[in-house]
Amino acid sequence: MDNLEKIKSLKSIMPDADFASISKSVILSSAKREVIKRPFIYEFGISLGVMATAVTIAVLLGNVRAPSAILAVSNFNAVENEATTVGNDIDVALKEIGSFDQSAKKTALALNEAAGNGPAHLNESILSAEIEKLDINSSSAEDVESLLDQAIF
Repeated sequence: MDNLEKIKSLKSIMPDADFASISKSVILSSAKREVIKRPFIYEFGISLGVMATAVTIAVLLGNVRAPSAILAVSNFNAVENEATTVGNDIDVALKEIGSFDQSAKKTALALNEAAGNGPAHLNESILSAEIEKLDINSSSAEDVESLLDQAIF
């Protein structure tokens, strides 16, 4: 019983205020909890696994209840029409890809030409030749002037 009384007397021991504050700050500064960050792919994989399991169970239960309903295809014409429609959509997409490819090649060619010789609309020799070809006193110039006057006034 002597040991029990000694232990009970130790219950009333209190630390010094300075010791308590220093100990508290040391414990709080060193006891940082490490947060384990899992990558999004890991969480997505778990969700995908649970979803795949649920779908598998649903399919299996559906097959047990009505296996002939899933395997039977009553309207082959509708399936064939759907396949034709999908094939046509794929053909249209391939044609669009081809036209985009052609326009990309033309654009690249134009950019290379502009980078090599400079843009033709700013080339001084071409502009000079075009100015010499212009006939300002022609009848079409007067028609343009009258059309502009009509549009403005």
